Amino acid sequence: VLDLARMESGKDIFNLSETDFRPALKKLCQDFGTLVSLEEVRFTCDLEEGAYPIRAEVFHLENAVNNLLDNAKKYSDDPVISLRATRENGYLVIRIQDNGRGISPEDQKRIFQKYFRVGEGDLHNVKGYGLGLSYVKKVIDAMKGKISLQSKLGQGTLISIQIPLTHG
Repeated sequence: VLDLARMESGKDIFNLSETDFRPALKKLCQDFGTLVSLEEVRFTCDLEEGAYPIRAEVFHLENAVNNLLDNAKKYSDDPVISLRATRENGYLVIRIQDNGRGISPEDQKRIFQKYFRVGEGDLHNVKGYGLGLSYVKKVIDAMKGKISLQSKLGQGTLISIQIPLTHG
């Protein structure tokens, strides 16, 4: 929350540096897999071999990916979640797919706005402030990346992050 406030005040909280993000992403997958193994969550992680050289603020990028994984878990009744990372057309592409309740076309237009939460009428079964996806978008934007969402009600959501590779 504090980092989001700093971002919006114009303060530069990102210290981008060139890094191979694959080891961090692999550890993140291992940690998330361990966490959800204690719950009824099916999680798979498929990382393309080789380095993922990007300019990033690793701490914030890890938080962004964790936020997306956590949302996939929270918004699914019997979660099946996959994370897949590939190098495509000069980008590191991270796709997170779930089998959750999905997001309506109307809500998809606002999903990355600060304080926006998908609800069921006035009932919010999942706690939160509507800041997570706004933060994720700001992180990806700061790394000159792109984020996109595909979702169908009752069928789940696929979120794709593209971050420019520095070489390769």
